[in-house]
Amino acid sequence: MMSQWQLPAVVLTLVTWLTAPSPSLGDLARREALRRQIVPKATQSLVTADLPSVQPGPVHIPVSLARPDDADTPPPAAGQARPAATESAGDKEQREEKFWRDRMMAARQALDRDRMLADAMQSRINALTTDFVNRDDPAQKSVIAQERIKALAELERLKKQVETDEQAIATIQKEAHRQGIPAGWVR
Repeated sequence: MMSQWQLPAVVLTLVTWLTAPSPSLGDLARREALRRQIVPKATQSLVTADLPSVQPGPVHIPVSLARPDDADTPPPAAGQARPAATESAGDKEQREEKFWRDRMMAARQALDRDRMLADAMQSRINALTTDFVNRDDPAQKSVIAQERIKALAELERLKKQVETDEQAIATIQKEAHRQGIPAGWVR
């Protein structure tokens, strides 16, 4: 609890601080010049040439998740040989479940990725449209219009890809149903 003299002192300090005039631009410039004189000069400077060059790795996008001639066996992982045909029935059953779950998960991830890209492209189109409307220079407007046309074409391609992904999921579900795969494996 504050004593009788502390509360008025705090209020007076706060009021004085709030009513004090703000420093002018000249005062701030003088302070900055003084700070630059006091701070020691940098001994090193980094430039782009000092950074290690890192080449981005290739991006792998699966086009087809399974081959039609090999629909009931999973594709071998990278660096692995095909499994031997002498596996027990329990191992084969587990492998089939994993195969169907992985296949469905990959198809859903592709669908989510394509939907996200389509949403991002729609945002880019909206930004380009706004930028086009707000520009007065005809040269800048024509460049923006060309970019917008390219973005619209890419959006159409992404919409078709989303439809293809949805059809791929439906095809996987139908194929699993025909083969008598439990519905829980492809959910």
